[in-house]
Amino acid sequence: MKSSKPGKMSREEGKELREGESSLNQDLADQLALIGSYYEAEGNIYRARAYNEAAERIAKYPRVITSGTEARMNIRGVGASISADIDEYLLTGSIRRLRDLEEKNKERFDTLQLFSGIFGIDMKIANKFYNEGYRTLEDLWFKAPLTPAQKIGILYRKHLVLRIPREEMDRINNRITEILFQLDPNLKFVIAGSYRRGEASSGDIDLLVQGNGHILEEIVEALDKSGILVAKLAKGSSQYMGILRLGPDFNAHRIDILLIPKESWATGLMHFTGSKMFNILIRRRARELGLKLNQYGLFEIDTHRQIPVKTEEDIFRILGIKYLSPEERTPNLSSLPIVSESEETSN
Repeated sequence: MKSSKPGKMSREEGKELREGESSLNQDLADQLALIGSYYEAEGNIYRARAYNEAAERIAKYPRVITSGTEARMNIRGVGASISADIDEYLLTGSIRRLRDLEEKNKERFDTLQLFSGIFGIDMKIANKFYNEGYRTLEDLWFKAPLTPAQKIGILYRKHLVLRIPREEMDRINNRITEILFQLDPNLKFVIAGSYRRGEASSGDIDLLVQGNGHILEEIVEALDKSGILVAKLAKGSSQYMGILRLGPDFNAHRIDILLIPKESWATGLMHFTGSKMFNILIRRRARELGLKLNQYGLFEIDTHRQIPVKTEEDIFRILGIKYLSPEERTPNLSSLPIVSESEETSN
């Protein structure tokens, strides 16, 4: 179920954005919380409590969860069933238990899908609204205690659910490049995600910028003055969320602007380029070698020492993987091309 990208930052306006929140952990927590809500609707209080508590603890877990076994060993309340669900999600991106419950609870599923597709309403909030009796967008607009950001999400909902054609993404990229070049010709930035992977369309705009300090405020101000930012949704010290629109002849789209320190640029670029399955596979490979890979860097697990990497190619080389271009990091990737010993010797 689509959940308006719940892992990137807190959706409740007024709260400080949670820097570096793990999208994988949050996505997993959302799935388990949804299972819990279905059990609660069925009156299965024991299972509902187990899944809801596991979801809360997984969302707060300080490291990216790599297996059901890891979760069971380190997170209280994760038993055999939830551990198996975690493994299934990490392997396939879905949980059969959830699919079965969705079929049994179609009206709830449809309502939660409608609500969670709105910016500012993640799965937890959608469940809360459903349990309070709201069933339609009109219910939310006229009766629910919505934040200003959530109201913006409803106003632009018909725009934000649409994919962005690559031709329009090219126009957006060119316009952002013009604006930021005038701001600072030496500024390093890239639109990541599916656009960098060369896909035919994108769900939103993920703009990565190398830097820190006040540069984010300067970037937002420059884009705002240009007229292409039409709404602010949330802002933290290194991340901004808003709505961008090239003009009246174009749809409005979600834009996330994320500052990445120079020392984390290569790993951050890899992480936010994706795909999700590629990230799962390459992090798994790192663990096999006694390393930990995330958006902040590449580290030795035992010593926590950060291994310097300047480019994505450095990461592939250290992990013994043949380089995959962004276009090759597809969502249906099932394995990584490991470099053989003979190939290493010849190189």
